[in-house]
Amino acid sequence: MEDFPANTHLQFDFLLTLTGVEFWPGEQSSWCCWNYNAYVRLRPDADPAQLEKKLLSIRDNYYVGYLQETGNQSVADVKKYQHFRLQPIGDIHLQSEG
Repeated sequence: MEDFPANTHLQFDFLLTLTGVEFWPGEQSSWCCWNYNAYVRLRPDADPAQLEKKLLSIRDNYYVGYLQETGNQSVADVKKYQHFRLQPIGDIHLQSEG
């Protein structure tokens, strides 16, 4: 792996995989938690806006469904406030909203 540029937000001393690792029961198999930032590489012909819409449908079908099944009262807030916004990785350093 090449060294990352000095101005990247991806600062690390080491990298490791957490495949198959659970820090608590259900962490890897339920929709209860969002512990990690996700990075995806899109095909050159992919439409980021379309992917954002698909991610919202995943949220509604799985995460919201999980909340409803467990009786969580935050479903309306999740639908109102939790969105997905894709951003080119090169824009994150100086143009990130958080």
